[in-house]
Amino acid sequence: MAKAGITFKARLRAWWEGVEVTPDDLADGPRRRTPRLEMPVAAPPVATPLEEWETARTRITQLVWGHGFDKPGGPDHILDLAKSFELEAGKVVMDFGTGLGGAARILSQKFDVTVMAFEGDPILSRAGKQISVLDGLDRKADIQRYVPGEFDPVQNSFDCVLSTEALHAFDSKYDTIALLLKGLRPKGHLAITDYTLGPGVSPHDKRLRDFQTGSLDLWRQDQYEQRFTEMNLDLKSSQDITDEYRNMILQGWMNFAQGDQLTFATARAHPAAVIAELNLWTKRLDALEKGLVRFVRFHAVKRTGARLMSDW
Repeated sequence: MAKAGITFKARLRAWWEGVEVTPDDLADGPRRRTPRLEMPVAAPPVATPLEEWETARTRITQLVWGHGFDKPGGPDHILDLAKSFELEAGKVVMDFGTGLGGAARILSQKFDVTVMAFEGDPILSRAGKQISVLDGLDRKADIQRYVPGEFDPVQNSFDCVLSTEALHAFDSKYDTIALLLKGLRPKGHLAITDYTLGPGVSPHDKRLRDFQTGSLDLWRQDQYEQRFTEMNLDLKSSQDITDEYRNMILQGWMNFAQGDQLTFATARAHPAAVIAELNLWTKRLDALEKGLVRFVRFHAVKRTGARLMSDW
């Protein structure tokens, strides 16, 4: 098992202090460290000021995870999730828990589909909407604010529903999944990735308190599977991809540590945001490494006559 936790954080701190960090350093623990090469004498780059719709958090997360993303994996991960969707021009997709909307924009650009994306965090939804505008995708990848109690998709209006790393924050998962299914057309595809409880771990385990800020309601993998069965979904796969996800996390931070001088200048301009993001993912890596939390990928298809909330 590769090292994480404080070792991972120490390696990023070494980069912060001006020590070269190699891919092997990030993947396998402390190795030799080479002094950072001196740059030719030139005016150092200056971080561009934040736009009115930006925050330090939204700027820094994109330096780690890529343009328009606030989660690990980036375009390759999203396109891999979408392989089973049978997407083609004209189809309509829901992206639930979109964050900054990276997945919505990638799907829209790649397949010429229309994506309606929902995000509950007001900071992320606002920034995500503006990024879509700047990318010329505000009509094809619209980011909308999710408001509890108001989210009620039109029945059978989406060909596919995607939700990545979102449902663990909902204590109303039971009903939320039913709402996602309500919006999905018969024979439509549902893909979910989320954190789940590790084997034998209680949802009340005190070690989970630092996993994230805000609400946390983790299910076991089999609880998701049971809910899909109750809703008469055809569950095609339920796959633990924790190791793959861990690598995606480390890859994002490696990219950040090997960024250009503008990346470094931006990080220096917003140190609190860098530290907050680093602390969050250090704790998540620690939980994944210790087996407290797993990362699971689900794919299901809505059968004709699948049960809706109105049937309960």
